[in-house]
Amino acid sequence: SRWLVRDVMPTVDFEDLNWETREYHAGAAYGQSKLANYLHALAASQKYSSDKLISASVHPGWVYSPLDVHALGNMFGTGFIGRNVGWLVKQLLYWKGDIISPVDGAQTTLHCLLADDIQSGRFYSQMGVYKDEASKPGGWPMDLPNPTATPEAAEKLWEA
Repeated sequence: SRWLVRDVMPTVDFEDLNWETREYHAGAAYGQSKLANYLHALAASQKYSSDKLISASVHPGWVYSPLDVHALGNMFGTGFIGRNVGWLVKQLLYWKGDIISPVDGAQTTLHCLLADDIQSGRFYSQMGVYKDEASKPGGWPMDLPNPTATPEAAEKLWEA
């Protein structure tokens, strides 16, 4: 997810993975889940040889789908006006190129499934279909700028 790449630097709270003892924040929980996804791929790559298992973390991009209905509802409300404002904003972002089509969003996942040069434990992020490529970092594979995305954190999550 781009949360992992650009917007925030999430962390994993190893003492409260399921948000049972701290106040729940949807954005922080989402960021933690995306970082945990990467850490799990990294840990699996350390546990299993790449001739047995290739584990990669994949960010397809912001894909046009109904999956963001809750985020849009939180931003604009769930009433008639809020739903329609959210829909309009989503259409504008799609037209502008910040949201990509499902076909374009599938490309990184398909690349990881079909390419012969996938590196286990790496992060693969959509990069080539955005209209404004300079503002959308990505790579096949790419390094994460998050200083908490370490092999030590991956091992700790694996053991949790």
